Amino acid sequence: MLKLGATSLDWALAHVKGFGDTPIFPKPFEFDAMAHCWNDGLRDWVSTQDIETWTPRPYRRCLSPKQRYSFRVSTQLDPLDALVFAAIVRDSGEDL
Repeated sequence: MLKLGATSLDWALAHVKGFGDTPIFPKPFEFDAMAHCWNDGLRDWVSTQDIETWTPRPYRRCLSPKQRYSFRVSTQLDPLDALVFAAIVRDSGEDL
């Protein structure tokens, strides 16, 4: 069972609030909502989840301009998934 620590989750929340999750899409308002509920149980709930069985939520996908006449597919993770992913990267960054 793999769980995320409070330090990694706190870092991940500060990171997504400060930098967002992508330079393509606007910063989701859900990051502020998560920060509001962070000490009221959200951090504790996320830290009890088994990351090995975590099921990603639906994501947002759209076309973004690439060059003058071309496009690329851009994807934005669900805000909670972006937070969990950032915490995973911080936890495993040294090993990478």
